[in-house]
Amino acid sequence: MSDLLEFTVQSVTANELAIKVKNTSGSSLDKTLAIEIYPAMYLVSAAVNDAAIKAASNEQPPGAMRLDGIVAGPEGWSIWARRESSDSTLVIVLINDRDQQTGDELSHPIKFPAGAESIIRIPLNPQAKQDNIDLSYAYTHDNPEDRVDGKLELKSTQEDLPVVTLTASATNPTMINPGVLVDIEWTIPNGVSAILRGPLPGDNTELNLSSDPTADFKIANGSLTVRVVGLMNYLLQAEVKRDGQPNLQVVKMLTLDTSNKKHLYIGPRQGKVLPFGLIEVDWAAWGVPQVIITAGDTTRVIRLTQQTFGGSFEGSGVMRLNAGKSGSETLLIEAKPESQSKQVFVTSWQHMTKPDIAGPLLGLAVSAPKIALLTFDGLYIADVGKIDRSPALKKLMFTKKAGGAAGTEWIAVTALGNRFFSLHRKATDTVVSPFTLDGTPEAIPPVTLPTDLTRIAMLPKADYDFVGFGGRIYVVTEAPVRGTNGGRRA
Repeated sequence: MSDLLEFTVQSVTANELAIKVKNTSGSSLDKTLAIEIYPAMYLVSAAVNDAAIKAASNEQPPGAMRLDGIVAGPEGWSIWARRESSDSTLVIVLINDRDQQTGDELSHPIKFPAGAESIIRIPLNPQAKQDNIDLSYAYTHDNPEDRVDGKLELKSTQEDLPVVTLTASATNPTMINPGVLVDIEWTIPNGVSAILRGPLPGDNTELNLSSDPTADFKIANGSLTVRVVGLMNYLLQAEVKRDGQPNLQVVKMLTLDTSNKKHLYIGPRQGKVLPFGLIEVDWAAWGVPQVIITAGDTTRVIRLTQQTFGGSFEGSGVMRLNAGKSGSETLLIEAKPESQSKQVFVTSWQHMTKPDIAGPLLGLAVSAPKIALLTFDGLYIADVGKIDRSPALKKLMFTKKAGGAAGTEWIAVTALGNRFFSLHRKATDTVVSPFTLDGTPEAIPPVTLPTDLTRIAMLPKADYDFVGFGGRIYVVTEAPVRGTNGGRRA
């Protein structure tokens, strides 16, 4: 479909965004005309956000909440909010053939004459930064599967803005075949910090990009792969350094979507699991009011509550269940007359020969390709590699690296980055010591923990937490309160 409408930013104030929409087609648009705008949730007012959140559970109309009186648009059109799965953005829908009170279809769409103009007014959060932000939109006329996508820029008055990009590997990012894997790619020259928000792998909604050269996801440039099963909006919020000037925020937006044909999709995130292990199943459906999903002995009837362009239904989600003891699990999604199924195989643990270690086990930590094992007798290291070996390992060959020196009481072990750390006591001190992945004591000196923590740690029945997370080591000790010595320290 060629461009029928022209969108321009008329004005941006602390409290309102005004977008001018003009019919540039040369003829009257008399069929169903639907516009979707995808603002970041932090950008718009609390009233718009509240409507989007309530939309998810609204039944009449399904998956939509009224925005009349909050957002303004073309005269006679109805205006709705819809929720987006990651809550990074939301969807503002303006449509010319729906009753604002009920969402029911009108007998005739409201015409948008040739050359006609209208202003869409969206209330904003006055506390949000409003410069250098992408705002995606899309519209259809008559055919819900024939859409036009565009992007507006809420620019600052500054010139020579940094060139930050957020793109997809798909040729047409909003007409992707359901279930296809797509790479999201970014470049942020001179980036200081950056967060990617949206429906990310592992059910995450945000990813901090790092300037660490060894990081998996770097600020300067990188990519990750997602499976597209419906509308997926992504925001890249970056702070960029400039020569002789203050750092600048730049927000880029990327919209992924599928073609809105009638379709079912079901796909397990793993092809095999251990007995009684967790199975995670992505599912999606378009053009049907409800689906029936059967997985093992579990059956769920799911009513679809999202409305696509033109008022038809769509939905997507993740179903979780536990596998059985053996065999395979059949995953089935049905919406008459169509159905689709996949299988997950249940595998078993393979017995290994007991390793050669001494003393009761205190803990294990893994930082590929090494595994650290701690017993009362000391620290052991074995090689496990970064991928499963073929043939499979039958025995872990542990080598003792740090022994039970006189007066040393081993407590716990953890991993952080490319190091292992031990927690142990020497005389009246509680100490954290770093080791290389090969178990050699690091040049970094051990850290003796504060006396008040050691005082609790030495009490009978004291419990410990010793973990590496987010670039730091955390030590927590807790014991029953006894006078002033008990309690909890971290």
